[in-house]
Amino acid sequence: MRGVTIALLALVAAAPPPGSEDYEILHPHKQWIESATNAVQGLCCSMADGRVVDAKIVGDHWEVLFLHPETLKDPPIGWQRVPEWAVVPGVNETGVPIGWWYGSLVRCFAPQGGA
Repeated sequence: MRGVTIALLALVAAAPPPGSEDYEILHPHKQWIESATNAVQGLCCSMADGRVVDAKIVGDHWEVLFLHPETLKDPPIGWQRVPEWAVVPGVNETGVPIGWWYGSLVRCFAPQGGA
């Protein structure tokens, strides 16, 4: 039971806090965010792992920069290449680029206008 409690606390701590800019932008789109999928792993994850990111195209691929304290490492991770399979197809209804992360890996990415 203790392990379940710790896991739940970790998920709560990872979610954008109410009142934060990410929460205000993403929360109205919670249903879409939690149903987003990529080509390999299926569901991207939940609101807990989705964050607004800076994004750019470099050559033939996307790169993202996570801007959140919980994703910053020492040294900072910096720009990360998005695997092609991690790009969420369709329209991103939030209007901002979103990255889902797990550890220091990009699990999913939804470009601002969609893929």
